[in-house]
Amino acid sequence: MAKTEAFTDAIYDAIDEVAGIQDGKQWIVTRSGKLGIKSHLTEIENEFDVSFQEFEGWLTDLLTEKKPPASLEAITFSLFETADTISLYVAGAEEWDEEGDWALAKDYAPLSVEPYFPVYKPIYQLLEDHLPAGLFLGAATMIIFVKEFVSKHAELFPDGVILGAGFDGGDVYDFMELN
Repeated sequence: MAKTEAFTDAIYDAIDEVAGIQDGKQWIVTRSGKLGIKSHLTEIENEFDVSFQEFEGWLTDLLTEKKPPASLEAITFSLFETADTISLYVAGAEEWDEEGDWALAKDYAPLSVEPYFPVYKPIYQLLEDHLPAGLFLGAATMIIFVKEFVSKHAELFPDGVILGAGFDGGDVYDFMELN
């Protein structure tokens, strides 16, 4: 498998190269192959579309029922490990510093139960087997899901908000600013 830096670079490439679900699944498969990821890839590919549909329904309900305040400058989609999979929480910050650790500010934390999406079960297994590969696939998948969601539902977010994704306690990748 590739060196750790190649997996981080691939996350930035997902930010730059992938618009959403249409090209996202194939991009994940192709890039994973180039990085030497072979295990769990078929499962990830098989669960990708249904996981996005579940994500879209869940996030639409969440942002409709618990609308983010207009004062938010940034919202992060933070992944974390559970006993046997990966889950996520959404948090928003009224102050954001590109150089700082804004993901820890939780001026908006609407969840009471963290969601589970099937695509993250095989990614969790990969995370256990090869940490950099799992980090890449987890973050890139979330970035692709959110980009697709925004393309359909941008009105559910505050204007000018910056969106980020990554693993809790790790790097957060700012990938989009909504206008």
